[in-house]
Amino acid sequence: MLKQLLLILVIFHTSNVFSELYRCENESGQIRFTDQPCPNQGRAFTPQSVMTPYKTISPIKSKQTKPVSKKKEKEDSCPFFSSTELRNLRIRDEFKKGLTPKHIESRLGKPDDMTSSNNKETWSYSSEHVNRIFRFKKGCLTGWKEKWKGKESQISKFRSER
Repeated sequence: MLKQLLLILVIFHTSNVFSELYRCENESGQIRFTDQPCPNQGRAFTPQSVMTPYKTISPIKSKQTKPVSKKKEKEDSCPFFSSTELRNLRIRDEFKKGLTPKHIESRLGKPDDMTSSNNKETWSYSSEHVNRIFRFKKGCLTGWKEKWKGKESQISKFRSER
């Protein structure tokens, strides 16, 4: 009971703390602010609050556009791949439909052979271990083939387990 009474007294007995701010200027013109009165001046400094006027922002006017059908949207653009997704594909030595020629070129470099006709492209890469053929339609990867020479890479043997 005594503890509760003490707690109530502490809560209700608050002391107001007053503090003044003094702006002191020395002989060389430097200004400093302190809570102690200045030796050559005896008045307190009250800072002025700065209020900025409230601004109204006009609503954004958007241009009306025709809705694009999902089928047309799919045909015109490749899907978005995040940098994490691209990095994971590179690490696993995998490819996904929808990658752009730029994605393939950044991974494998310039193709050894390139043919194109009617918005379709075919890129060929050959190395000591694998031949790869990539097919693009309207700038998106539609399919690819990999033909391994001799033994497959260590990564490719785990592809069927995923």
